[in-house]
Amino acid sequence: MPPYGDSTQPLEDIGVETGTVVAVADWNTPEFFELLYAITGLEAVIYPVNLNLPPEQIGYTLKKSDATHLLYSDDFEGWPSNSPARPSTLTTSRPVTP
Repeated sequence: MPPYGDSTQPLEDIGVETGTVVAVADWNTPEFFELLYAITGLEAVIYPVNLNLPPEQIGYTLKKSDATHLLYSDDFEGWPSNSPARPSTLTTSRPVTP
């Protein structure tokens, strides 16, 4: 079992495994830091989205990150699916709450 116990299971359920790049769009919340530890506990890679960038630049950096999953807070609910800058290869979910 990974060192973070049950906090990794929801990530594994959506296909996160060793080497997976997971983008996270959230503020510096407790959930963000829990995701940080859970993602790295699975030996996956976390890509924290720079929320200060304009949407077009966020889309550009996401494409360059090779992220296959985007986890986001409710504050960003409409952006991932409605933005033309959103990479089509991302699987999006609200943040996983263990």
